[in-house]
Amino acid sequence: MSHRLAAVVMALALGFGTNACSGGDDAATTAPADSTTATVTDTFTSADGLPTDRVGQVVVGLDGTVWVAVEGDLVRSDSALRYETFARFDGEGWVDVGTPDLVALDGDPKPNSPVVFGMDISGGPDGSLWVVNTGFDSTGDIYLYNGVEWLSPTNDRSLATGAAALDGSLWTIGLPASGDIGLYRVEGQTVTLQPDPDGGIGCVLCVDYDVDADGLLWMYSGTISSFDGAAWTTLEGEYPELDGIGTDSTEGRWALGADGTHWVLRRTAEGVEIVRITGGEVTTMPVADSRVAYPLDAGTAFAGGADGRLWLAIESVGLSSIDVDTGTVTQYGLDDGLPTLELLDIAAHPDGTIWVATAAGITRIVPES
Repeated sequence: MSHRLAAVVMALALGFGTNACSGGDDAATTAPADSTTATVTDTFTSADGLPTDRVGQVVVGLDGTVWVAVEGDLVRSDSALRYETFARFDGEGWVDVGTPDLVALDGDPKPNSPVVFGMDISGGPDGSLWVVNTGFDSTGDIYLYNGVEWLSPTNDRSLATGAAALDGSLWTIGLPASGDIGLYRVEGQTVTLQPDPDGGIGCVLCVDYDVDADGLLWMYSGTISSFDGAAWTTLEGEYPELDGIGTDSTEGRWALGADGTHWVLRRTAEGVEIVRITGGEVTTMPVADSRVAYPLDAGTAFAGGADGRLWLAIESVGLSSIDVDTGTVTQYGLDDGLPTLELLDIAAHPDGTIWVATAAGITRIVPES
């Protein structure tokens, strides 16, 4: 472990306004100048079991297991990065679970590990890990680590991303040979097409989706919809004010918080607007500060914490948490324990912990109440 520091950060008043769309009045709020939040930061590196220090992705599985994808060497002539291996957190350190073999279309074996482009990981309910890879030399490979070994279900479709289901299956968006974009369910060796949400799916890479604690699949693709395995229900039906919340992830991004809150960041003429949907209420918060406007651009990840705050990991800028109720933005940097500002991904655990993937290890932040 490289270091363990108590980080004290200053809350910045950046001129935010909040509006409770379900009936609240407009209210501009600012944080006290001396407002602070104490956190404890740990950064885990190869000394703690990681294969290497550069962590490209981090996810929290449906069973609470924390998984990371660790980047390896440059192995292609076009300098495309590959992920070297995968690892899970056992409470103290990291357990290397290896990587599936990748075979190109020409049948030649390639160095172990899927390529970065189009790769997505999702943790299941039983210590399993799904990997969906649409890399430069694959056609939608699906891999499953079942806790013991890597398996590869039969697949003839180009798949982009995946979300594990409570029953151990996988939801994925893909482009079949017929050319129709659709939602698929992977169960064992079977891949089946599912009904589309209202309005359809715009493009393979223009949707955000996740599975909640009750097993519902949520998708953001112009609308926010849930799928119970048989039928779709739109959130706009319950919250009419969400109509037109965004066309797809080119103009807006969605995330399901660790506490079940729905978060949308969408582009506006003034910058970015944060939309929070929770407890029967929709709250909006315009953000003019450019440091928080990055989430719609490359190099940024965000997650909704169990404490109700929105967390942003912005590459080359730093880490921020946003309290929509008070308009408080808390900034984290090198002085607060981050090992680097090259932040690559972020995930929120239901226990309140925030995990940040960086180029110098995986950082754990435990907000103190």
